[in-house]
Amino acid sequence: MPNNKEMEQTLHEIINSLTTINSSLQLIQKQHPEVKDYLFWEDVLVDIHALSDRISSLVDSNQSEKSDPKS
Repeated sequence: MPNNKEMEQTLHEIINSLTTINSSLQLIQKQHPEVKDYLFWEDVLVDIHALSDRISSLVDSNQSEKSDPKS
């Protein structure tokens, strides 16, 4: 099982990947505005943002546990 530092690094890597995917989708949308009409386009953008938020919360939780002397 990975230690906290390894887990945090992995979570940051996932966030970075999601950010790259999100940026690419935004660029596609800017260059091809018709994609906004695609059936699940908005759902994909919302899901990527939600995943990123959840992972960021895990990172924040992990960091606050490290800084809490009671842990």
